[in-house]
Amino acid sequence: MTQLNRTGCKPPLYFTSITAIHSRRWRVLVPLPLMLAMAVFSLRGQQPQPASPGSTMPTLGPDAVEAADILRLRDALDRLFRLQSGRACSEAPGLEEFQVRQEIGQRVETVALDLDGALGEIASEQSKLSNLRAGLQARRDRTQGYLNAAALITGSGIGIAVNATQLKDSTATAGDILGIASGAASTLLSVIAIKKQNGPSESVGAIPNMLGPLFDREPALHTYYPPEVMAYLQSSVATNPSSSRLAQLKASWMEAGQITGSGDTKGVQKVDRLATSAHPEVKLTISDMTDRLAMLGDVAGRISLMKRDLAALMRAVGTAKCRTAP
Repeated sequence: MTQLNRTGCKPPLYFTSITAIHSRRWRVLVPLPLMLAMAVFSLRGQQPQPASPGSTMPTLGPDAVEAADILRLRDALDRLFRLQSGRACSEAPGLEEFQVRQEIGQRVETVALDLDGALGEIASEQSKLSNLRAGLQARRDRTQGYLNAAALITGSGIGIAVNATQLKDSTATAGDILGIASGAASTLLSVIAIKKQNGPSESVGAIPNMLGPLFDREPALHTYYPPEVMAYLQSSVATNPSSSRLAQLKASWMEAGQITGSGDTKGVQKVDRLATSAHPEVKLTISDMTDRLAMLGDVAGRISLMKRDLAALMRAVGTAKCRTAP
């Protein structure tokens, strides 16, 4: 039966069709646009939101701040902390957050490997210097053994002959002369033994000279400090900002007498011996090699502390808190 409108007239055909569709297909046609709208709003809700007033940004320690400045990662850290604090804890990290975290991790890992390379070069130089010093010490000990044996013979052995000549008056004068000669020979041998105590000197040959760049000398072979490691040495410690780490090392070396603070000829020659490589005219004594080994150990110990700062930086990366639900 055809339904009439309020005027009592039969409604138009198109209105009847729309009404029929509305009454019979409402549950099929209408939910589709609603679902699309809900999906759009859902995607919008997944975009990073600004940090809420209750969110906390991690506080970097002085070691982490210095490492971030040397590695030029402050902007990346700020972006990562902003993304982390603007994300709800129930949400998965976004693509941008993963990219920033990977950028920071790769940068830190690259610098750590470069640092290991510098430490490896220092260890290689120390190993070769230790072997060369051991050879020089063996030669010195052997020479001193010969001199001590000769002094014993001239002092005690000839002394017996001197005493024997004193038994007769006819040989007493010859005995006195022999005694004087024996004493002079013993004294001379003792003086020579004292001078030989420093041992022989020898050229170090083709080895790295990791102290060279620290004293503005030309690097040899694979001698190389990465820019980040050199920047770390040239930067100051938070507890003593008045001087750099390198300046503190040089001050300790001057205090120990390993180098001199003056630019005289003697001081320049000592630095040349400490930073030489493959130079046949520059010869090092056992004392020079000992000083060089000790100074290389100081440099290795100081730049190894950079790993502590890198570790502090990586720990700070994981301390940013996500945005908790209100």
